[in-house]
Amino acid sequence: MPPVARGEVLELEVTGLATGGRGLAKLDRYVVFVEGALPGDRVRARITRSKGRYAESVAVERLSAGPDRVEARCAHVSVCGGCRFQDYDYAAQLLHKQQAIRDSMTHLAALDIPVREVRPSSDIFHYRNKMEFSFGAAEDGRVSLGLHHRGRFDTIFNLSECHICPPAMNRTVEVLRALARRDGLPAYDLRSHEGELRFVALRESRATGELLVNLVSAEPRVDVFGSWALELAREVPSLRGFVFSLHRGQAQAVQAESWQLLWGEDRIVERLNGLEFEISPWSFFQTNSAQAEVLYREALAAAELVPEDRVLDLYCGTGTLTLTFARECAAAWGVETVEEAVRDAVRNAERNFGRGMRTTAARAPGAVAPAVSASSEPGQLGAPDVRFFAADARPWLRLGGAKELEPTVVVVDPPRAGLHPRVIDRVCELRPRRVVYVSCNPTTLARDLAHFARLGYRAPWIQPVDMFPHTDHVECVAALEPGEPPPA
Repeated sequence: MPPVARGEVLELEVTGLATGGRGLAKLDRYVVFVEGALPGDRVRARITRSKGRYAESVAVERLSAGPDRVEARCAHVSVCGGCRFQDYDYAAQLLHKQQAIRDSMTHLAALDIPVREVRPSSDIFHYRNKMEFSFGAAEDGRVSLGLHHRGRFDTIFNLSECHICPPAMNRTVEVLRALARRDGLPAYDLRSHEGELRFVALRESRATGELLVNLVSAEPRVDVFGSWALELAREVPSLRGFVFSLHRGQAQAVQAESWQLLWGEDRIVERLNGLEFEISPWSFFQTNSAQAEVLYREALAAAELVPEDRVLDLYCGTGTLTLTFARECAAAWGVETVEEAVRDAVRNAERNFGRGMRTTAARAPGAVAPAVSASSEPGQLGAPDVRFFAADARPWLRLGGAKELEPTVVVVDPPRAGLHPRVIDRVCELRPRRVVYVSCNPTTLARDLAHFARLGYRAPWIQPVDMFPHTDHVECVAALEPGEPPPA
């Protein structure tokens, strides 16, 4: 059979799902990825790319629906690049994620690790506490505000309603779009790099319902944006604060060279498992608060802490896991590259452990900035030793940053890229009795677990937690236990 050609239309039976949410079909010796199809669907698909032994295609007609296809709630499901599985039964989504983790362990790392059932999300709609919306130019020339078309970086569709974010966020998008159109401010153009309005980043506290708005623009229209904040406060009673961020660079990312508060407060408060956390405009925080509680309980259970334990938390962000562990052990230290996140972590430590906490500053080994720490005052009985360091984990460990702590448990929660091999080497050199790995990417988790295994640390199981219904993303918790140390 000759290779399929671009533009050719084929009738295909979709049998599985591939990375990114595309359907998967087999045609003789070819694998065909099918955009817009789910397992069990029979479709006519037009080939968009053919290379080697695989082809890419898009479904142009559904001949019959698979058994797990359901009615999507969202009107944008066919064009949005976000939650693409709204028309896929939720129980089937969970099975798909579990199997994807198994496949990563088997095919990428040659590891036979039992994968437990995925802990389902208590809410499969309106669960996100953070959303980022983009400005663009609509076909009629007016400003649009919404989300990216699937597979496109330069086109935005106007959002009518997003079903994974809270209602107040949808109302905020509607009001800000109307204000931008009324005042005639242009959207930033990614090709010409002209224009002004770029993004709106929204955060909402599940505990309090308070909303924080971060408007990102290439021009400092502080007077205009200040008036928008006042008008938005009248339309959205839960608004807690309105921040303007200046971003003149060409990078298409929600970032800023400077920012300022225009109205209200510059942070909101979220509660997780009895702890309170302040969230500022640029803080990292799990985007599903209810499931974050589940994830952190799973991580805590995986550590099997005893009161004498000393915990080192690498990639600690604003200290959510560090403080969760601190309540159960003698000492908990967090290491994070982003200095602002470390400052937030110290504030969170002081907020939760009271006036007995003190903040200090000192140069730490491998620090990118003076480290900050929160620790109990002398004589305060029962208070944990909590410290946070603004440092990159690799040089911090190499230069002996953990020597004083002598951790018995190490927690790692890295970005999607996973751990640097030398971080794994240093962690294993510490010989903790347990390593707890929290991962948002099964493929890099598999790679890293294979490296740990070569150094004598093995995971007896993996516990997935679904933080992102209707997407193919999943969080995992793995507890690694030492076996025989590697040969010298």
